[in-house]
Amino acid sequence: MPVYQYTAYARDGQQQQGQEYAQNSAELERRLKQRKLILVESKEAKLPRLKRSLLARLIGQLSPLLNSGIVIDRALQIIGEDSADKTLSNFAGQLRESVKRGQQLSQALESMGAIDPLAITVIRAGEASGQLAEVMQTLEIHYDRSRKMRADIQGALLYPIVLVVLSLVSIIILGIYVIPTFKDLFQDKVNMLSWNARFIFAFSDLLMAYGWYILGTIILTVVGLQYYIRQSQFFRSWWSQIILRLPFAGSFLSKIYTAQVMSLLAVQLRNGVPLVSALELITKSTSNIVIQQRMMDIQNEVRRGRNLSLAMNNFPGIPTLAVRFLAIGEETGKLDSMAEKAGQQIGDEVTLKAKTMANLLGPLIILVMGLVIAFIVISMLVAVYSLTDLAPQ
Repeated sequence: MPVYQYTAYARDGQQQQGQEYAQNSAELERRLKQRKLILVESKEAKLPRLKRSLLARLIGQLSPLLNSGIVIDRALQIIGEDSADKTLSNFAGQLRESVKRGQQLSQALESMGAIDPLAITVIRAGEASGQLAEVMQTLEIHYDRSRKMRADIQGALLYPIVLVVLSLVSIIILGIYVIPTFKDLFQDKVNMLSWNARFIFAFSDLLMAYGWYILGTIILTVVGLQYYIRQSQFFRSWWSQIILRLPFAGSFLSKIYTAQVMSLLAVQLRNGVPLVSALELITKSTSNIVIQQRMMDIQNEVRRGRNLSLAMNNFPGIPTLAVRFLAIGEETGKLDSMAEKAGQQIGDEVTLKAKTMANLLGPLIILVMGLVIAFIVISMLVAVYSLTDLAPQ
């Protein structure tokens, strides 16, 4: 349902401006008349897509309220009035207005530009089965686990990234501010120094002369690459293939995608979404083109009657653990719970691997940084001590 920005006047001549959801401008005018307002101007507003984190916070607060027996209208009112987060409070208030006008929660989320199709699909299934409270609890657990895995991975990799940045900054500071002071000592004798001293002085000259150009080129390259990856199907496909073929990182990313697929599959199957529809939604939710194509092929094989475990077993990069768990789930009729367990175990494995990589990379980066600094310092000291040999006799 579109949202309109409007300007209206009350009977006392006071101007009022606001936003209102309506099927069209005629319905908007009719609603304003019911509130004794005269519509003067209206235009359809383009709503920004809601952030997934905002939707996750709403579900996290909505789930315990619904499970305690509070109706959806009252639950949204409580969140809107009591939440310290103003963005979440406004979001809940807008949802409540839509629900009061007769919309289902899934319809209200969809009309407001909810970014996560998983939530809309699962909530719609819960509304159809009359188990909205149980569905909300399942979504809350899913979002909480996804957030925890993402936070653990980011936290583990943050330390090596900070070390790399600090190392580069230290080298740049040495090249711009420290090394030039040594160069002044040698004046026209630089070409008579050892190769390592000449290399360091040349590096310093390069930074001082073209440092800003180099930085600008790097920034433009990164921004341009991100833009083309988002806009161009060819670049997205190329980048998706590249990152999955990287040594170590490729298998690591494949496991992350598999954990996400298993988690999304479990949430949908547990709440009554058909398997083919669940696979279709997972395909649309995947950002990596290669994984997306694999999921489309798996979806087509399942649609032709093949077991999900056999369909997944044909594609490289999918962990054997996931295939085995799915096969057991198909045999026992508990595909949702086995998919959930597979997602949990693979997610735990990914988190542990990220922490192990961080523990190994940290000392390695410090060692490399120490060797680089030592190379610079020793080269400068040797050059200074050689002044006596270069001095005229």
